[in-house]
Amino acid sequence: MDTSEIYIKMCEKAEEIQNQKQLFDLEDFYEDQIWLPRQDQLQEMIGEQHCSSLPSIWLAHEFSEFCDSVEHDIYLRKGTMEQLWLAFVMKERFGKIWVNEEWSTVNP
Repeated sequence: MDTSEIYIKMCEKAEEIQNQKQLFDLEDFYEDQIWLPRQDQLQEMIGEQHCSSLPSIWLAHEFSEFCDSVEHDIYLRKGTMEQLWLAFVMKERFGKIWVNEEWSTVNP
């Protein structure tokens, strides 16, 4: 389970994800208030059709396409699967990407 500072920040600022915590067994919290979804919970949010046919390398490639700076490229190489899945869920379900430590709406 990822309990890194960056994942905690990503989860805390992902209000859409935090609003879904009541749909899952609540055991993974940081400081009793921020839900840190596990990889399987994030996969459940995106749906089985994506999870069964979505190899990790493709997920990493998809994530790298919307990271637009050297800082994000460095983050990608150090990122955990929870961070990658959270970024994927946020992009696919809510149209947001992680930029400058904030979730920003993707411009069409």
